[in-house]
Amino acid sequence: MTVVLKTAENIFQIRELLKSAELVPEGLEKDNLTFFCAREDSGKIIGVVGVEIYGDACLLRSLAVEKIKRNQGIARSLIQQAFAFACSVKSYDAYLLTETIGDTMHRYGFKDLAREEAPKALLQSPFFNGICPYSCQLMYKNIRVLEV
Repeated sequence: MTVVLKTAENIFQIRELLKSAELVPEGLEKDNLTFFCAREDSGKIIGVVGVEIYGDACLLRSLAVEKIKRNQGIARSLIQQAFAFACSVKSYDAYLLTETIGDTMHRYGFKDLAREEAPKALLQSPFFNGICPYSCQLMYKNIRVLEV
């Protein structure tokens, strides 16, 4: 498995993987979105994660791994790549919205945060404006010191 960036050639596979994970494949072409993809030697995309940059804050989004490939460290590798990228552009405050993986993200060091505490810049994301229900769990982690 190798981790590659989103390209025009693999965007269809990304959309399909997100749909199969019941996630919304919204805004995949946005300028402030970088997508990391776990790709098998065959070229098949088996995992993805996106990171939207909003100055010193970033939104981790669309984390998905094919069901039969879970529990093999793929999500961890993708999250590490996303964090390294965010740090490279000095975006050290990582946030995410979730309905399903809060417990998992606690293991990665994320903490619960009241939605009202989200930075104003993040509110530009469509995920804060209707894609994710208001009831979604908001989580935060400072990633200045990379620990995943």
